Amino acid sequence: MIKHLHRFYRWIFGHPKSHPDYKKSISPAFIIKNEQYYEFDSLLDVPPLRFKRADQFYIEQDMRIDRKTLIKLIDKILEHCDQDNIKVSKIVSIALDIKDRTEMIIETETLYRLATAVYFTLDEDLSDYDFDYNEKKLKLFKEQPIGDFFFDKLMKNLVPQSNISQTDLEIFLKVTEAQKLYETNILHIDKSLKKR
Repeated sequence: MIKHLHRFYRWIFGHPKSHPDYKKSISPAFIIKNEQYYEFDSLLDVPPLRFKRADQFYIEQDMRIDRKTLIKLIDKILEHCDQDNIKVSKIVSIALDIKDRTEMIIETETLYRLATAVYFTLDEDLSDYDFDYNEKKLKLFKEQPIGDFFFDKLMKNLVPQSNISQTDLEIFLKVTEAQKLYETNILHIDKSLKKR
């Protein structure tokens, strides 16, 4: 019901200049499936708990790896160190993977996660970062066309220092997906070998 009232209000009066609950200045960012998404005009206006989550995602984007993946890869290195016969080649392989990740231009998953914290609808609770709700937003964002959404909105607005063409970005995204597949194999192959 509230969602429909917001749409009706926008239809009659246009977009609000400030968030209805937080009274801070906002601007329309984009529309997905007839749903208007906004962003605060200043990051300092983002509610504190949500800002904390956005800051974590900014850090992960800057590192090009999320905390959970980094911990899993480090745990895998430690597993190889704890064995009777230390597998140096596997340790080096994982270390090189971490190094490669930190040297990438961008990391897509962390950028999408950052977008879920920065962009919001008017009916979204901004007092904190709701992981369940934002998983749905993450899926929706990933369904959007690379050029229109990822390149034009996310790359240009959230990572403006990256100077990459859309063609190069599309190639890079394919390489990034291959990198993630490699990491998945690193994390899961040893588990299957231990079960034998």
